[in-house]
Amino acid sequence: MSSKQIAIKSRSQRSSSTKNSSQKRRTSSRRKRSSLSVFLFVLAISIIMFIVGLMIGYGVLGKRNGMEVFDINTWLHVYNLIFG
Repeated sequence: MSSKQIAIKSRSQRSSSTKNSSQKRRTSSRRKRSSLSVFLFVLAISIIMFIVGLMIGYGVLGKRNGMEVFDINTWLHVYNLIFG
C-alpha cells in the first residue's frame, strides 16, 4: 500500500469512529431522557394513587366525606392522636 492509500484509509476510519461516538452519545441521551420520563410518570401516578387511596380510605372505611382528607383540621387531629 502506498502512503496515500494509508492516509485515505485512516481518514475514513476516523470519520466512522466519530460517527459511532456521536451515535453513542445520542443513544445515551435518549436513554437518560427516557429514564427520566418513566421516573416522572411513575412518580405522578404514585402521588395520584396515594391521594385517591386516602380519599377512599377516609370515605369508605371512615364512613365520612372523602374530601375531608384535604382539611387541615383532620391532619391536626391525626397528629394530636399520634404525638399528643
